[in-house]
Order: sequence, then structure tokens, then C-alpha cells
Amino acid sequence: MKSRVLLTALFVVLLTGLVCYANDVMINGDFEVVDPNNADRPLAWSPQAFSTNSSFAYVYDPAGAFSGSRYVAITVPTRDDRGQWGQEFRDLPAGDYKLSLYYRIDEPLVTVGSAVGSSVRILRLTKSWEKVFPDTMYDVDNYTFGEWEYAEFIFEVTPEVEVIWIELFNWFGVGTVYFDAVKLEKVN
Repeated sequence: MKSRVLLTALFVVLLTGLVCYANDVMINGDFEVVDPNNADRPLAWSPQAFSTNSSFAYVYDPAGAFSGSRYVAITVPTRDDRGQWGQEFRDLPAGDYKLSLYYRIDEPLVTVGSAVGSSVRILRLTKSWEKVFPDTMYDVDNYTFGEWEYAEFIFEVTPEVEVIWIELFNWFGVGTVYFDAVKLEKVN
């Protein structure tokens, strides 16, 4: 009898976990799965430095991660540099989507003029890379006092959108930005 109750309780816990993440279409948003072809990056994520001197880190830090044991970082050494971790999605159903994530900045990012610093960009394109919507940039704070901060953004996907790029940025902000626990969920 005890084993049946224990199995039932375990099933309920597992089912609850599956339901919580059933709407999340982000691949490896917790960064826990290592790319089997490149141990320096998480599966399904690509770094891009835009021909600048930015650097990227795939960090194993169980004590410092927001969730799990891994997260990603982007370090920008000068005001002329920028970098991103990005992920592509194809043929998502039309509707409204919520992108949520946690980010951390241990030392204030140094920005000048219209430089953004820490942000998220969403590109909504056709398969021939024509923009269906203008670039959507969501700025987040440039200093979190070393604490993980939550951010979420709602955006629309129309039937014309065939490709979506989610990009986690450090855009001309001298310093390092960390990202973890990224989710992309259809909300209607």
C-alpha cells in the first residue's frame, strides 16, 4: 500500500512538472544540456560577436546559477563591442508569446550616449530573411547588484512570420551580463 501511495505521489509530481513546461518552446533555456559538438556552448544556442572583440562564456556554477548549474555570459571589453547568445525558431503558430528570463550584472555596465547595454532582441522574419516586424528591443537594467533579476516581454507572431530569432544581448555596454532560465511560451 505504501509503495502505491509513493508511486502515485511521484507520478503527480512528474505530471505537474510536465504541465508547467508544456507551453515552453524554448530549447535548453536552462542551459543545462551541453552541445555534443562543442563543449563551450549550450545545445541550441549560438554566440555572435558581430566582428567585435566580445567574448562568451558557458558557465558551470551550481552555487551561482539562478536554476540548475549552468548559465551563459557575454563580456564586452570596449564601447565599440557587442555580442549575443541567440536561438532560432521556425514556423511557430501565430499568437502572442511571452519571453521570460533571469539576468545578472555584478558590476555596472559602462554605456555612453545611446548605447543600450543589456537587452533582448526579437527578430520576426520570413524564411528569406525579410522583416515582418521591425526589430523589437527590450532593454533591461544595466546593473542588478549581483542579484538575478526577472524580465518578461510579450510579442506577437502573425501567420507571415516564419523565422524568429531570440537574442540575449550585451550591446555596447562595457562589462559582463549573465542570462539563465529563459522560457518562450505561447500565451494565446
